[in-house]
Amino acid sequence: MPSRLDRCLALRYSQGQGWCPFPAWAHFFIRLGWDLRGEDSGRDRSFIAVCVPHRALAASFAALGAVLAEPLPVPTQEDEKRHFERLLALPDPAQTPTALTYLHAGRKLRGQFVGAVAQGATRFIKVCVQAKSTYRSGGLTHYVKEADAINVQVQPDIPPSLGPRATGTALAAHSGFVNHFYTQDEQHLLHLAARCRVVVIGQINALREESTQVRCGVPVQGQAVNEGVLNDILRIRKFISESNHARTAAYATQRDAGPAPEDVENARLVIFDGAASYTKWGACFSRANVLVILDRTEPTFQDGLAQVNTRYYTRSGESQWRPGTHVPVGLDAIGFLEVRR
Repeated sequence: MPSRLDRCLALRYSQGQGWCPFPAWAHFFIRLGWDLRGEDSGRDRSFIAVCVPHRALAASFAALGAVLAEPLPVPTQEDEKRHFERLLALPDPAQTPTALTYLHAGRKLRGQFVGAVAQGATRFIKVCVQAKSTYRSGGLTHYVKEADAINVQVQPDIPPSLGPRATGTALAAHSGFVNHFYTQDEQHLLHLAARCRVVVIGQINALREESTQVRCGVPVQGQAVNEGVLNDILRIRKFISESNHARTAAYATQRDAGPAPEDVENARLVIFDGAASYTKWGACFSRANVLVILDRTEPTFQDGLAQVNTRYYTRSGESQWRPGTHVPVGLDAIGFLEVRR
């Protein structure tokens, strides 16, 4: 079965009336992000700098590779048991209604806790996802056992009220595009437990345009194409609703305050999109792997390059390109190792 990295080879972008494959440099940055997110040598971290003639889409593609390399969060049996016990301990629904969300069949259903029941030796959580009508019809209720209870989440900030319909909302706006990379079960896990392990610092407006406006596609049977945008996978916190779990954090180079402490702590890869972002915020992250994208046309290019060279002289080791990684013509790249602090 091809990996999610291999599936990127099928990606296309919209041009006029047709769809064109992405060029070699795009696949290079996707692979670079994949490799950097997958590396975790413990003592050392990887530092890679790439000089480009123009950095449009480079950070977005590197982030795509890194996010696709993220290991799926898999709840253990003990996690499932503890979660189920917490649901069983919810207040009496007649006295204190509790709002829930239930991920079922690829959709997110708004629900309400209506108690628990045992059938033989098996216990179930009852999740009502539909209000009863005037004639007492409706009231659709799911019986959720312990093994599936991880798909039920308490929502303390949502009013515990139900509507007349029980269709819910799709977990992904472009499910066909996302399904090229993840199964529905994997999407459930990501929706439940995704965290921001990838941080991008650069121009927010450019990142928004690249991740939410550039139309991408994956060919399917015949002439059809499953369309989507990069943010369907990246799920950048600034560009999604609060009901979704973000997978990528983004910060503007020009901001005055530093990155949030939790993002600094959780980051496994930091992508500095431009010399200005690197020279300003490069010292904030001392443990995550680093990718610096330097645009030769930037006014601060020489400053960024000088800082990279200084770090190279104090390196702890050389970085080896992974098999299959080739620096395309027109790009210059250097990689080395640093001691984590």
